[in-house]
Amino acid sequence: MSAASYRIIVVEDNLLMQEALAELLGAAGHVVQLVDCGEALGDLSSQSFDIALLDLNLPGEDGLSIARRLRASFPRLGIIMLTARNQPDDTLNGYLQGADNYFTKPFHPSALLAAIDNLGARVCAAPLPAAGELQLDTDAQTLCCGERQQALSDNEVRLLQTLLLAREQTAESWQLLKALAAGDDNESQNKHVLEVAISRLRKKLDTCAQREGSIKAVRGVGYRLLLAVQVL
Repeated sequence: MSAASYRIIVVEDNLLMQEALAELLGAAGHVVQLVDCGEALGDLSSQSFDIALLDLNLPGEDGLSIARRLRASFPRLGIIMLTARNQPDDTLNGYLQGADNYFTKPFHPSALLAAIDNLGARVCAAPLPAAGELQLDTDAQTLCCGERQQALSDNEVRLLQTLLLAREQTAESWQLLKALAAGDDNESQNKHVLEVAISRLRKKLDTCAQREGSIKAVRGVGYRLLLAVQVL
């Protein structure tokens, strides 16, 4: 049993490795969520994690790209790369894209658990963001910037996290509708529901950040978030 329990997201497409990691981490007392590709991270926008374990070779978006955008959106997230690549350049690229640790497969389970404990202690003890930064508190469901604060609904928190997790902070309409737990066969109705939800979120972001145009519509795609937001 680990000294502390952390919420860990594992991005790994090999089923046997998924099962082995789930068993190892679960036995150590951690809460584990498994996904098999970067795109699936969008489905987890309503949740928050302390540490991400990323395979490097994944279908679609690779682990380096995922690490880069997770680091940009969630500066306090701990990131550990797990890969079969063992060349010096591979390790360097992992660190350059935001990884905190880099493990080459096969690795010793005890070493991984020790790295998680050390990293988790630093992540959870990280200082609060500097004054003036836009911050999303997912537990309190509030958006803050200095003394300014906006209460968010469940839907607005999910929409904002979906945008933050998307590549280049640009989410497709279907992803955003899924975050809203909305969407049916009526395309016109879906468009209206999403437009209203985005409009409300944009207004709160604009008010909190004291600027306009925080979310931009991308024709034929969906919406892009134009602000940096730190998730607490």
